[in-house]
Amino acid sequence: MTDQYGRPQRLVVDRELCESYGVCASAAPAVFAIGDDDVMRTLQDPIETSEQGRVAQAVQLCPRQALRLEPVDQPLEADVENNVYDIPIERGKIREFARATGSSNPAYLTEQPVVPPTFLTTARLAWEPPDQDTMALVGFDLQRLLHGAEDYEFLRLPRAGETLQVTSEVTERFEKTGKRGGAMKFAIVVTEFRSESGQLVARQRSTLIETGAAPSGEGS
Repeated sequence: MTDQYGRPQRLVVDRELCESYGVCASAAPAVFAIGDDDVMRTLQDPIETSEQGRVAQAVQLCPRQALRLEPVDQPLEADVENNVYDIPIERGKIREFARATGSSNPAYLTEQPVVPPTFLTTARLAWEPPDQDTMALVGFDLQRLLHGAEDYEFLRLPRAGETLQVTSEVTERFEKTGKRGGAMKFAIVVTEFRSESGQLVARQRSTLIETGAAPSGEGS
């Protein structure tokens, strides 16, 4: 995304101000969306050229002035942390996963099967080095942890025999007040899976939430 002089810009969301009214999603629905958890999310980064006018309008219309455009050479407020490691895609593990999930899809039983959609999460957890634990990267209290959302994007389905390079980044951190009071901390973790040649194969976007108090059962 560029300004009127062709200089590159980046969209910045101030999570302290954003109250998810949805004005931006109406102005630029291909870029902004309000999830079932009432949290506004950006769908493009970088912003496609065709959406620049609508994004600029969304910035102007935001009732809380929570959106702004900044030159990309300015330091960003949000911190970005990452882990990098490799995972081998094993034929036997794909078959085990298919059986465990009750799938009879023949695509998972061939000599070089493709992976089931959520297989990469299991493989990532199995191969993630202890010193690069994603939960440690996020820093949330596990007793107060909730899984908010999980989105997958596949450019192609990986197959058995491949080794993928995994990169996990904490790309956003923000807080919101819960409906029952108390501050809820949010962290957006984006995990990318790349081939040995560096080609992006799949992307996983996880929303993690730390509640203001440890979750309890009904009636407790």
